Amino acid sequence: MTAHPASQTLLRGYQVEAINRWTAAGRRGIWEMATGTGKTLTALEAVSPLVDTGCFVVVIVPGKDLVDQWSAAIKRHNRRATVVPCSSEFPSWRQRMARVLMQRHLRPDERRPTFLVATAATASSDDFRGVLAPVRSDDVVVVGDEVHRLGASSWRRAMDINAGAGRLGLSATPQRKWDEAGNRAIARYFGDTVFSYPLEQALTDGWLCPYEYHVLPVGLEPDERTAYLDLTTRISKLVATLANIYNLPPDSFGEIFRMAEAEGNNALEMLLFERADLIKGAVGKLAVVEHVAALPQVDKCLVYCNEEPQVDQALSVLRAKRRRAVGYTAGRLEGADRSIILREFSDGVYEFAVAIRCLDEGIDIPDCRQAVILASSKTEREWIQRRGRVLRLAPRKERAVIYDCIVVPSRLDEDGELMDRINAVEVAILEGEIARAREFAGASLNMPETIAKLEDLRCKVFEAAGLGMFAV
Repeated sequence: MTAHPASQTLLRGYQVEAINRWTAAGRRGIWEMATGTGKTLTALEAVSPLVDTGCFVVVIVPGKDLVDQWSAAIKRHNRRATVVPCSSEFPSWRQRMARVLMQRHLRPDERRPTFLVATAATASSDDFRGVLAPVRSDDVVVVGDEVHRLGASSWRRAMDINAGAGRLGLSATPQRKWDEAGNRAIARYFGDTVFSYPLEQALTDGWLCPYEYHVLPVGLEPDERTAYLDLTTRISKLVATLANIYNLPPDSFGEIFRMAEAEGNNALEMLLFERADLIKGAVGKLAVVEHVAALPQVDKCLVYCNEEPQVDQALSVLRAKRRRAVGYTAGRLEGADRSIILREFSDGVYEFAVAIRCLDEGIDIPDCRQAVILASSKTEREWIQRRGRVLRLAPRKERAVIYDCIVVPSRLDEDGELMDRINAVEVAILEGEIARAREFAGASLNMPETIAKLEDLRCKVFEAAGLGMFAV
């Protein structure tokens, strides 16, 4: 199968299969495809026959960066297309949207190819759905990019759009953790997963860049350890209290969390966030930035941080090492041209881009060759998105390299040896870190030595806690 005539692009075999399965499912369904495997192009090819019959395509994305990216991709794919970006950055979107939708009064073969690219916040609004309402359902196609995000209670109203011609969801990780209501809402609207193309298969097939994965242990300072233990005690007491209130076993944490959330009680969530932020923001991680900045072969490198203060600290370290670095966060990009910054990063004007979350989902930076992970949650989706960011193919890019901070509950000496005794409760810090590390290591070029390093580190921590020897 070749591409739609307007695009002049050949499709890969798995992309053809994805389109065929979606079509066979009545143009309903979700594609679970690894980051970097061409979901955008494949989706545009899938909806092209519907566009040719006069359908209007609504593309819903999580944020403003993806509005720009999808708009550019659509114009590359079909130069005749009319694209209306719909977000708070485009105050006139209502008028433009209403104007292009007047084509509904024309015969389908007289309409111009039309795409409305909206943030989920805009697509959820009464204004957006009101302007779209006069269009016949059978003339509307919805594409939900990063479709898992639409399960959030604040954005589910976007899935009230009556799209009878087709509904396509895209995500590397469509399932929402601890949110069955959100998962059900997504499945009701888009249908089930009809095609899957995991990262491991994409690496084997040569459609993603092979990568090395290096873990760099980071020790906690005494005050950080004290704060962690205090928060853990408070969390344990609150879980026990809530278990008693809900008449649940104390170890049924997921159910306790869901019931508290359903009642609007966010005290447990806030404590968990505070404890996670402590690990993510460990001051020792700045030494990792300094280490990577000293490596002359490192450039076009993403640095993932937790919050703005850590971004400031990382930028200070990089600039002190005379490395060209730019902060890429929502606060810093207000009013800035994001596309210019990303292009300058790809062109080598900047050697490092220091980000929080706005580079997690969907943003294409194929020239990125390295990543430093200072902060990552226990959410598998975040691991997958961040790894995928650096694995996209690019000219003269033979492999990617990921440096990941692994927090241990002890100070470390110059040789990386643990200096402190460890409380058995603190072992959970490393367990959470290792879960992510094993996921990253599993498909890496240097998997055996990385797993061996993790095993050695885990054994040392268990010994320091007086728990004996345990394998990873």
